[in-house]
Amino acid sequence: MDQMASSSLDENTSSWNRINRRGGSFLLIACLFGCFAFAKLMANTKLGLRLALVDDRTIGEIRLIRLVQEHPWVICLYFGSLVAVWLWLALRSAPRASTLVCLVLLSLPCLFYIRACLHIGTKLLELLPA
Repeated sequence: MDQMASSSLDENTSSWNRINRRGGSFLLIACLFGCFAFAKLMANTKLGLRLALVDDRTIGEIRLIRLVQEHPWVICLYFGSLVAVWLWLALRSAPRASTLVCLVLLSLPCLFYIRACLHIGTKLLELLPA
């Protein structure tokens, strides 16, 4: 009976060690979420204001930001699935390179959204004539 309990404990400990070895990639996911929140905050401060230059790219990015604002469940679903993939790869002891490649590819939509938010957030405001 003690042997069964110790083997179960060993399996749980080895799973925890595998997850713990991949802590750096989880830190990258947390940093990605922090950059996402900061860029979203920057873009939200400029969305209602008049921008100096509005081209097709700006209009598309404003639509993207408003879409994500109107549907916040997308953010939860996206980051939840990103953490689930990270956890699954950590439990399967996937090689570090394949874990990194998977997480980078799955992070691309978030990186494009961060790029759009930073583009809107750093736009110049329209100057009013004196």
